[in-house]
Amino acid sequence: MTFEDKKMNSLTFSDQIPFDFNTLPNEIVLRIFSHLEVSSLARCLRVNKIWQVLANDQRLWESLYVPHIFGEKEWIKYFGFVKASPIPRSIYPILESDCPFWKGKKVKETHICFLIPESVNNQTFTLKKLEKLVKLPKQGYPTKYKHIWKDIFKNYGSLSPSQSYWVLMTKDILDESKNKTYQSQQILVESISKKTKTNYQIPYLLEVVTGLFITYVRFKICLPSLSSTFTRCQEDISSYHLAAGGFNENGLSVVYNDAAYKDFGVIALRKVLT
Repeated sequence: MTFEDKKMNSLTFSDQIPFDFNTLPNEIVLRIFSHLEVSSLARCLRVNKIWQVLANDQRLWESLYVPHIFGEKEWIKYFGFVKASPIPRSIYPILESDCPFWKGKKVKETHICFLIPESVNNQTFTLKKLEKLVKLPKQGYPTKYKHIWKDIFKNYGSLSPSQSYWVLMTKDILDESKNKTYQSQQILVESISKKTKTNYQIPYLLEVVTGLFITYVRFKICLPSLSSTFTRCQEDISSYHLAAGGFNENGLSVVYNDAAYKDFGVIALRKVLT
């Protein structure tokens, strides 16, 4: 064996064949990126302009948050065609940020993120429409209203959003909100929102019911704190605010009550702009 042969054998593969990652087809690079975790993919965004474009591919980020997000694809899968706004890119860093309500946890651990559509199957999206959808989903686990007072349906059952939008909603009732009046609960949410420089509010009924129902249809999960308690909503009837909860395998209850009871708290919700 010559000196040159020995020298070649001592070299690593990378020494023998110089390799430029940027020469790979974009499809291969995206496949490699698809195996990365959030932190690693975020670092790829800062390598160079080519990697920034590739690592910013919407499909990569959506795949990382599949269990946490219910968007257009999920609506189509479980219920039907929706007229939808695209998922805001700002949602991803929010999901990775610290939760303002539960210390030591990330937003993705304590919230659900979902799309409120403008219409489903070319019909306006309402509480009444949602009832029909969750009783007979295309797949998943059917559910229903266990109990909803007639005047609630009469006053709010046919109201629909003017356009689709995205929300982040806490999975649980805020601990400090129990056994308080609606006014006290509103002050609580506003104070936390101001302190953390976020835009949280008490949700509307359609938002709450949508979040609860889609979680059950998809995972057969009743959000824990709402199986025995209720969250109040912004709407009211005769100055009594609506509340949704008591959710179990038999369905969801919607009532109204404004007294300070331990079983009535609030969840917090924020809209995410596109």
